[in-house]
Amino acid sequence: MSLAIPTLHVSSVGLLNQLAWNTLSSNLCVILAEASYYC
Repeated sequence: MSLAIPTLHVSSVGLLNQLAWNTLSSNLCVILAEASYYC
């Protein structure tokens, strides 16, 4: 049981990081596309 909790914690943190990175990446693509469009 004591091993399962840290593993779950690490995987959930990894999942959150992945989600945050995906969101940041797509937002960055949109921002760059708009910036290049307006330039």
